[in-house]
Amino acid sequence: MPTVLVIDDDRFVLDVLSRALVRAGFAVVSSDNGEAALKAIGNQEIDCVLTDIFMPFIEGFGILKEIRQRDPGLPVIVMSGGGRIGAPDYLAMARRLGAAATLTKPIDNGRLVKTVTHAIDNRRRRAAAAPTDRATA
Repeated sequence: MPTVLVIDDDRFVLDVLSRALVRAGFAVVSSDNGEAALKAIGNQEIDCVLTDIFMPFIEGFGILKEIRQRDPGLPVIVMSGGGRIGAPDYLAMARRLGAAATLTKPIDNGRLVKTVTHAIDNRRRRAAAAPTDRATA
């Protein structure tokens, strides 16, 4: 069962997204802040990260940057409901910074599950296609 780390400082959104993913068959680790989320990534196997952009302490862009440094293959899906310049501009920036996908809040559960599944499947395909180092004697 793939594990998704869901990060959002809005507890209601965090709960709704987590429940939708659990119902779809994913294991979910949830965090209401970026600092705890980054610790979770270091402490357990995570297959995909779903993060909000605007949060206190470490914003979604900081999480995306840190994950790109630690594990470039880990898919990060960035979501936003808007902000000072509007969700589409922030989400376009997230794609340029390496997000696997972006979602605009409010998020349809079907689209959420499809996007997460696609990101995890892409990661698995890349891992299967990567050459392996095999020592032959």
